[in-house]
Amino acid sequence: MDDLCIETPRPRVGSGKIVVFGLLLTGLACASPLLLLVLTAVLAVIIPVLYRENDDGENRRKLYHEFLQRKDLPERLRCKDVNLNESFWTNDRGMLLLTSIMS
Repeated sequence: MDDLCIETPRPRVGSGKIVVFGLLLTGLACASPLLLLVLTAVLAVIIPVLYRENDDGENRRKLYHEFLQRKDLPERLRCKDVNLNESFWTNDRGMLLLTSIMS
């Protein structure tokens, strides 16, 4: 069953770097809380952009469709009784949003 799983990519940041960064932020918080607040606000904006990869709904749907087309996929994983309806709609602010309803 493990050979049917989609390969999970390795983490981009190792645990050692996270520990060092956490200790650095703890030291910064003790030294200057205001500087930590500014740094946190900047990182909150920058980090999602830096770590964005090709992750969008279209690619995920293509991968799922390719997964269902595999010849060695057991029948119990094919989910023929699921109906997925997707539609776009515009909210009051003019944003185009995708809604997925699974029934």
